[in-house]
Amino acid sequence: SLARIHPFIHPVVARRSPAMPGGGASPHHAGSSSSSSRAKGAVGGASAKRGKLRAAATPAKRPHSKEVECAQCVFFTLVLVALVYVATTILQELAPSLDEAHTNFVAKGSPEWIAAAAAQRRAYTARALDAHAAFAPRDVLIIAHRGCTSRFPENSLPAIAACAEEGAQVAEVDLDVTADGHVVLAHDATIARTTNAAQWQATNLTTRSLSLGAVRSAWLTRSEYSGASTPWKVPTLREAIRVADACGIHLLLDSRGRSAVEARVADELNATDGWDLVALGPSFGPAAVAA
Repeated sequence: SLARIHPFIHPVVARRSPAMPGGGASPHHAGSSSSSSRAKGAVGGASAKRGKLRAAATPAKRPHSKEVECAQCVFFTLVLVALVYVATTILQELAPSLDEAHTNFVAKGSPEWIAAAAAQRRAYTARALDAHAAFAPRDVLIIAHRGCTSRFPENSLPAIAACAEEGAQVAEVDLDVTADGHVVLAHDATIARTTNAAQWQATNLTTRSLSLGAVRSAWLTRSEYSGASTPWKVPTLREAIRVADACGIHLLLDSRGRSAVEARVADELNATDGWDLVALGPSFGPAAVAA
């Protein structure tokens, strides 16, 4: 019968088998019942085995008690406190360095900063010149025209400081006077060529018609770089003297024949006690030299 071939077909065969007289089941139905029982037992055993294997493969979950949760909270709290303590300690250690760096950043570009940097580099230059005296005899006076203009804008503080770095003993500078009486370093009668003032003010750029604040509102430029702006301002004669004194060089002053400059230079030199640091150029008249 089909039940003997495949026991799982037994239910279908049993339903279709005719009943025996007297209420008994047919022999085929009896045989099919025993086969079905064996098949069900085999299927149930296989399912039980698979369930046991699955249960063995799945790790048992550990119940989280309140004690464990409290211990975890305490642990993470201690870790957080330790991290905050370490970060605070590091910031306290770095605070002086950060303050010093901020101070240096703010002071960068000032006459004192420029002079100090140039004086330090000038010491290296002096040692190099002493070691190579044949190439730069010390009995030769080296004068830099308008400062070291190959590196910085003409008549600027870094241009003066660069002279000391490169071994020059004197920096030649040009002078002019602002409308409020400050002697500044400027070659031309206007600031149109040496600053970027023409970009925001097309007229009235004469130095004598502008106050010191108006002159310093513009940035010095480099003509060899298509007039590119630099981070430097038009300096005053007092600032130039301070830089020259710190760098250990002298200034050769050129008044460009401007009488207003000659009238003010003596007062500036007296106020800064800078007579020992400057030399008056041939453009100064007899009256200025006598003063």
